Amino acid sequence: MNDCIIWTGAKTSDGYGLRSIDGKKLYVHRLALEKKLNRPIHEGYCSCHTCDNPACINPDHLFEATQSENLADMKTKGRLINLNVGVHNPHAKLTEQEVIKLRQMWVSGKSTKELTKIFNITQRTVQMIVSNRLWKHILDPK
Repeated sequence: MNDCIIWTGAKTSDGYGLRSIDGKKLYVHRLALEKKLNRPIHEGYCSCHTCDNPACINPDHLFEATQSENLADMKTKGRLINLNVGVHNPHAKLTEQEVIKLRQMWVSGKSTKELTKIFNITQRTVQMIVSNRLWKHILDPK
């Protein structure tokens, strides 16, 4: 693989190159990928880096992927770190162990109302946890 081509102009706080065109700020790596593809990036898709260097605009290092594919790629490469998930979320009221215990208690028959009292969280939060819409990175005990 050839070397990164580093954008030396304006950048976001996390290192992605920015360019203003007609008063609109655009990510330079997206522009580079669109030029490589000879078309716009599909709606809802990302311009991703094989090199994991946000400032890189080398078209050979860029590929189009969904947000899910981008996150999976980050996870595979060990770059998916603390996205305010679980105990890293400043609003979290439970630990991972408590979430596991809550789900086990739900599976064994405790009601949502009982769980709200035991864990001092809202009924909506309990519902979101037992349906795996919150704390989804913690495996279901079933």
